[in-house]
Amino acid sequence: MIATNKTISMSRLIPILVLTSFLFGDTKTVAISYFDNTSGLEQFNPLSKGLADMLITDLSNVKSIQIVEREKLESLLKEIDLGESKFMDPNTAQKLGKGLGADYILTGAFLSIDPMMRIDARIMEVGTGKIIGAEEVTGQSNNFFDLEKKLAESLIKHLNIKASITKPVKKDIDIDAILNYSEAIDLSDKGFKEEATNLLQETIDDFPEFILAQEKLDAIKKLINKLANDREIKMEKLIKETLSSLDPNSESSTAEIHNLWNTYLMEQNYSQIYKLNRYLDSYGDEFLSKDINNNSLRSYRDYYDVLYFLTMKNNTKYIEAATNFLLNHPTNMYFPSVKLGLESAINIEEKNQKNRKLIEKYIPIINYYRDIEIFGGIIRNMHNMNIYAWAKMALHERIIPMYEKIEYGHSKWKEDIFSEDWKLYNHPPYGKLYNNFYDMLNLYFIGALIYDDDEEIRWIHKYIEEHSDIAFDKDDFDTLDDIEDMKKKIVKYEKQFDDLSNKIAAVPTYSEIDSSLKMYTSIDEIYEIQKIWKSINLKFSNRYNSLPEKRVYIINVQSCGIFIDNLNQLKGIDEDSTDQRKKGEYIELYDQIFRAKMLSTIQNGDYDNYRVHLKEYKSNPVIKSMKNFRSTYAKVKKTNDAIIAENEVIKNLLNNRDYLLLKDKSEYYRDIELYEEEAIALLKIMKYKNIKIAERDQYYYFLMTVFYNLGKFDKARNVYQQWDSEISSNGYSSPTIGVMQAMLNIYPK
Repeated sequence: MIATNKTISMSRLIPILVLTSFLFGDTKTVAISYFDNTSGLEQFNPLSKGLADMLITDLSNVKSIQIVEREKLESLLKEIDLGESKFMDPNTAQKLGKGLGADYILTGAFLSIDPMMRIDARIMEVGTGKIIGAEEVTGQSNNFFDLEKKLAESLIKHLNIKASITKPVKKDIDIDAILNYSEAIDLSDKGFKEEATNLLQETIDDFPEFILAQEKLDAIKKLINKLANDREIKMEKLIKETLSSLDPNSESSTAEIHNLWNTYLMEQNYSQIYKLNRYLDSYGDEFLSKDINNNSLRSYRDYYDVLYFLTMKNNTKYIEAATNFLLNHPTNMYFPSVKLGLESAINIEEKNQKNRKLIEKYIPIINYYRDIEIFGGIIRNMHNMNIYAWAKMALHERIIPMYEKIEYGHSKWKEDIFSEDWKLYNHPPYGKLYNNFYDMLNLYFIGALIYDDDEEIRWIHKYIEEHSDIAFDKDDFDTLDDIEDMKKKIVKYEKQFDDLSNKIAAVPTYSEIDSSLKMYTSIDEIYEIQKIWKSINLKFSNRYNSLPEKRVYIINVQSCGIFIDNLNQLKGIDEDSTDQRKKGEYIELYDQIFRAKMLSTIQNGDYDNYRVHLKEYKSNPVIKSMKNFRSTYAKVKKTNDAIIAENEVIKNLLNNRDYLLLKDKSEYYRDIELYEEEAIALLKIMKYKNIKIAERDQYYYFLMTVFYNLGKFDKARNVYQQWDSEISSNGYSSPTIGVMQAMLNIYPK
């Protein structure tokens, strides 16, 4: 799981590499590719670029090697189609290295399993494709910069460069700041430079000592200013050329200006209209007072300013320009339409302010319903400690506080803004509320028993007693009945678990099991072996026997292996004189143990070894001797597949939480027309690469629309171009691309 909101001690921001000796021979050109994210956690996708960028920054200080700029890699990736290839794939690495003109290329992949991270890296000689060095660095993900520094040192070592790194400067930087830094790089690459600067500025506000982020922010701002200046110079040149023959003193001058306005309107070139108006300012009051159709030239200029801001979706500037127009030109023929437009703009502004206040209260509810949906799903199958730990955190930090507000805070809700949208309580907007909170708490209580969490068990007892009193005081008899029902179940569970604990205490160790089994060497003693198996094959209850943990299901791969080895060595199995009933018991026990071994492997998440065991099960002579073996095998595989699918659902629920929340929020922002917030959510969604292509199609369409609504037409065009390029390479028939193309035709210039 992704590590979030943890303050961590970072070794330094930019390791300063001080060259102490030089590399014999020519300077080598080294490229650093992006890193593959093998975590299955798409929140980490931006780190693919972020890690490469940090390494490039650090290694650029080494004078004995020439590091290829990351921008060249980004440009190359836009030209070539890598398909589904991984950056760490040797063929891909060599292809990129040659395209970048590099002698060597560093490729790699990272895996994050909270709280640990592992980064694997390989250095390839591009010309030969030979791997000249490989490195694996492992540590806590909250010490990310330490890991990055080790990779930099590794590259230097494998290239036979002697260099030292200055003593690290320890800084406290949140791991999310590193991910934000990486995401900002990706946003900037995709043309969303303003959004990238906003994200970097937020990061720097939280962590002023993050010098690398400040340098990246400065670089992007410098580029933005250059692009803006280049555009300004180009527009200014066009206006000067257009007005070069204009004589302000001639009688036709006003008609010429009017014709220019009409021409630009026909061309939807509103930027030129605004630029023209600024040039008219320099002609002075006398010229602007000239008459056109019984109105002054100034009034038309002010009206076209209003039209410009309206078209460019700049509501704040529109209100300012419209107010100026109404105050100064009450007799102008456009007065009624501008007045009506101003009233509408003010209403929009007031609605947006109101909605922004609303989201401060509403977003926690979106989070609540999504978290309670996930919680309700995973508590049925808490097959490892990490899942239980997440459930515990979610219950105390996210679910309980909001549940109590919903359940017993109705009057408070009615007093504030929620009174206008009471459906929030009666109809969960995105998640599905579990039918009975106390049924859900029942299942969670079993998890606390399984994982020996005595403190949590005491808390649950205390919680239900307190809420029993609250329900009684409020005459909430339905809740009181639910609590009383839960109390009865808890008593039953605790008794069952106490009985189980006593049995567990008597379970022999592996060595004791092995010693006991060695006493039995013949199939005639199969019943004694069965007794030993039953002594360790303990289950909490039939309902919860899918939880193979030490306190519920003692068997594991090791214990199963001990039993199978013993069964394989028993004498008399294939003799004609063997009691057929005992042979039947032998085969049945063999089958049980083999199934238990597969199940244990599944619950450990080791699906590769499970498939190996399943293949062994299918081909094992003892198993194949069972009556109706084929149907039995099919049933076993179907059952195991169902367990794997359930485990994957749990895994996906947890891994996709951030994505699902972003999806929920983007839908809500769209509903209440908060386009800036929607754009931020959608851009974050787009970093998730495993979204189904039909969904990506919708997100691109929404993103293009939201930039149109914000008046950011260049960015809307950029979104269209990205999606058009993506579907051209994968052959997807997009149902929205035609609509997006039509939208381009109405965009102002």
